[in-house]
Amino acid sequence: MQRLVFVCRHGSAKSVLAADGFAVGALRPRPVADVDLRGAAAVATLPPGC
Repeated sequence: MQRLVFVCRHGSAKSVLAADGFAVGALRPRPVADVDLRGAAAVATLPPGC
Protein backbone atom coordinates (compact mmCIF):
# COMPACT_ATOMS: atom_id res chain seq x y z
CA MET A 1 0.00 0.00 0.00
CA GLN A 2 1.12 3.51 -0.72
CA ARG A 3 0.67 6.37 1.70
CA LEU A 4 -0.60 9.61 0.23
CA VAL A 5 -0.61 12.89 2.15
CA PHE A 6 -3.06 15.65 1.34
CA VAL A 7 -2.16 19.05 2.79
CA CYS A 8 -4.88 21.64 3.34
CA ARG A 9 -3.93 25.26 2.84
CA HIS A 10 -5.18 26.17 6.31
CA GLY A 11 -2.39 24.09 7.84
CA SER A 12 -3.75 20.61 8.45
CA ALA A 13 -3.04 17.36 6.67
CA LYS A 14 -4.81 14.10 6.00
CA SER A 15 -2.77 10.94 5.62
CA VAL A 16 -4.48 8.37 3.44
CA LEU A 17 -3.52 4.76 2.80
CA ALA A 18 -4.21 3.82 -0.78
CA ALA A 19 -4.07 0.49 -2.55
CA ASP A 20 -4.36 0.29 -6.33
CA GLY A 21 -5.48 3.92 -6.43
CA PHE A 22 -8.39 3.45 -4.01
CA ALA A 23 -8.38 5.04 -0.58
CA VAL A 24 -8.86 2.39 2.08
CA GLY A 25 -8.52 4.51 5.19
CA ALA A 26 -7.87 8.03 6.37
CA LEU A 27 -6.78 9.79 9.51
CA ARG A 28 -8.40 12.86 10.97
CA PRO A 29 -6.84 16.14 9.84
CA ARG A 30 -3.96 17.23 12.04
CA PRO A 31 -1.22 19.88 11.93
CA VAL A 32 1.20 19.38 9.06
CA ALA A 33 4.10 19.46 11.53
CA ASP A 34 2.69 16.26 13.10
CA VAL A 35 2.54 14.36 9.79
CA ASP A 36 5.60 12.40 8.74
CA LEU A 37 6.04 13.11 5.04
CA ARG A 38 8.96 10.68 4.67
CA GLY A 39 7.93 7.63 2.75
CA ALA A 40 4.81 9.24 1.35
CA ALA A 41 4.14 8.21 -2.23
CA ALA A 42 2.73 11.64 -3.02
CA VAL A 43 2.00 14.94 -1.32
CA ALA A 44 -0.83 17.03 -2.76
CA THR A 45 -2.10 20.46 -1.73
CA LEU A 46 -5.87 20.74 -1.52
CA PRO A 47 -7.92 23.91 -2.00
CA PRO A 48 -9.34 25.79 1.01
CA GLY A 49 -12.33 24.16 2.64
CA CYS A 50 -11.01 20.63 2.62
